[in-house]
Amino acid sequence: MTEKTARKICKQTFAWVLALMMIFSVFPATQVNAATKPKLSKTKITMTVGQSKKLKVKGISKKRAKRIKWKSSKKKVVTVTKTGKLKARKAGKATITAKVGKKKLKCKVVVKRKRKKARKKKESNSSSKKMWLSKTSVTLQAGSGVDLVLHNAKNVVKWSSSNNKVAWADRATSSSKNLGTIQAVSKGTAVITAKVDGKTFKCHVKVIADDYHASEATEAKIKQALKIVNNSMSTQEKVLKLTIWTCDHLKRVYGEYWSYEPENTVNCILKGKATRYGYNDFLDELLSSAGIKTMYVNESYGGARLKVSIDGKWYNLDVYLMDPSTKDSSGQALSSYQMQYFLFSDAEAYKYHSKYYSKPDKQFEKYNPAATSTRFDFVKETYNNAKTAEDADLLTVAYYKSDWVSYTYEEALQEDLVNCANGLFNKYNPWVTGTWRNY
Repeated sequence: MTEKTARKICKQTFAWVLALMMIFSVFPATQVNAATKPKLSKTKITMTVGQSKKLKVKGISKKRAKRIKWKSSKKKVVTVTKTGKLKARKAGKATITAKVGKKKLKCKVVVKRKRKKARKKKESNSSSKKMWLSKTSVTLQAGSGVDLVLHNAKNVVKWSSSNNKVAWADRATSSSKNLGTIQAVSKGTAVITAKVDGKTFKCHVKVIADDYHASEATEAKIKQALKIVNNSMSTQEKVLKLTIWTCDHLKRVYGEYWSYEPENTVNCILKGKATRYGYNDFLDELLSSAGIKTMYVNESYGGARLKVSIDGKWYNLDVYLMDPSTKDSSGQALSSYQMQYFLFSDAEAYKYHSKYYSKPDKQFEKYNPAATSTRFDFVKETYNNAKTAEDADLLTVAYYKSDWVSYTYEEALQEDLVNCANGLFNKYNPWVTGTWRNY
């Protein structure tokens, strides 16, 4: 072998060795990168409702981490954010998937309820909440009212008063369990009692006279009227007698719907005349002084009526329209009390007397208890007591003529039929026959 050939072989060998060294210098790094695969920080997680945890993907760059798409198989059980934050929502099982490129990484999540001990502790704390009355003492003007709340009462509260002539109490609405309303009647003191689940709560009420009822003339007149009723009478009898007394002692003021003077009790008594406001305001004062629950309802366009409670049931009453001095649709003075406006239901008020009465707004419903009973409705009882179909027909004619229904009666009706029908009121009148006394 020549020296030239040997040198050539040496150069080639060196070149090969150098190439191999360069290859092996990068080969280990390639091996490491190929061995490192993306994986989740956890593949199984147990959580409790309300708890939060964080999942991470290892083995990827920060740039690739931002491109991860997170997904929960059951969002109602556990949710996951764009950054891998888990939130346990409801007991159950779900799978969290992290999509890195085409690769999907999964983590099984089990969500458990909160510990029973902690739940029992919370329940015991809740059940230990004491009931308390929103007011234990209150001062009211006669004719005003206020609501009471028995907080944390779970069952229906029974409300009562030690003196209904001073102030009465009742449930604010049929749907309310713990809400009661106090209505101040006349000057004096009373104790309002709320009873539920064997426990008793009291509110002391002081009633002072307002500007319009603090009159000696008013008090004297009311005492005079109250002499016609006594404790042996039923509530409905007291209501009738005091209503008729009001009709006999007041006269209608025509065309003065917005005149203030005839609207309040004092002026009604002093002047002996009143608007619809005044009529019903005076009777409201009279009935309340007799210990009867009432509610004054103010209508639009000069209208008013009363709500009267008899045996726990509410009825409508409009003494103004009952008064015989009120003229009928033809302008003629009426000769008898218009009993269709005595103790009638809301259904009749809104259907047959819609020109006088309107349904209250929902926000005022609690101040206007529903009158659903027709038990003491004079007209209905009289009509139902009719012994023959002919009598019922004649009574119907009378109802039409007295505007018991909204549509106009036919002028062609014979006057003697109407007069005959009016006479039937006494024949089948439950007050005259005594049927109401048997209830």
